[in-house]
Amino acid sequence: MINNKIPKIDFNYLLRELMSLLNLEKGYLFSLKQLIIRPGKIIAEFIDVNRSRLTKPILYLTFSAFIFIIINNLTNTDFAFFKFVNIEIGSKSYGIEKFTEWLNENVIYANLVIGLFILIWTKIFFYNSRYNIYEIAILTIYNLGTGLVIIAFLTAVVHLAERFFTINIKSLFLQYTYVVYLLYLIYGLSSFFAQKKNKAHSTISMFLAIGSVLTGIFSYFLTLIIISIIYGIFK
Repeated sequence: MINNKIPKIDFNYLLRELMSLLNLEKGYLFSLKQLIIRPGKIIAEFIDVNRSRLTKPILYLTFSAFIFIIINNLTNTDFAFFKFVNIEIGSKSYGIEKFTEWLNENVIYANLVIGLFILIWTKIFFYNSRYNIYEIAILTIYNLGTGLVIIAFLTAVVHLAERFFTINIKSLFLQYTYVVYLLYLIYGLSSFFAQKKNKAHSTISMFLAIGSVLTGIFSYFLTLIIISIIYGIFK
C-alpha cells in the first residue's frame, strides 16, 4: 500500500537531502564546526543526550573522506606519511616498502585501520570509563572524519599559497601534516574523557589519550612489519 504522505524520490528530494546535509544548524557543516571547536563535549552530547543534531557517524566519515579525495585530486598531492625500507635478514628481503607505498596511495584506508587500533587501545587505557566499545567507536569515527578534513584543508591552503605566491613549501608541509592530524586525535580523545572533571583528571586524560594514539599507531606498524615478514617468508 502506497503512503501518499511520503514525498516522491526525485531530483528535488535529493537536492533537499543534500542541502540538509550542509545545514549550518544541524547538518554536516554544523557537525564539522562543533567537532573542531569542542569535539569531546558535542560527541558526549550525541551519545548521552541528543542524537539528531550531529550528522550520523558513518555518513559524517563518508562525506569527510569524499572531501579529502576531492581536494587531494584537485591539488595532485602525493602523501608520504609512512616511510619504511625493506627488512633484510641474511640474503632474504622483506618487502615492507610495497606495503608503505600502498598506504601512501590509500591514506583513507590506512587511517581507518589505524583508527581501529586506536579504538582498541582507547578502550584499554580508559578501562574505567562508563562508555562501551561501541560508543568509543563513535568517538573514533568522528575524530577520524574531522582529521581527514583538517588534512584536506591544510593541503588546499598550501596548494593555494604555492600557486599565488610562487613558494615551494609542500615538501616541508607534508612532513608536519600528519602531526597536526595526530594532535587533533589526541585532543578529541582527551576532551571527551575529561568533561566536567578537575584539572588533575584532565591532565591524566591527556596522557591516556596520548598513550592510546601512539600505542595504536605503534601496534599498527608492528602488525604491518609482522605481516610483511610473513609475506616475505612464504612468497
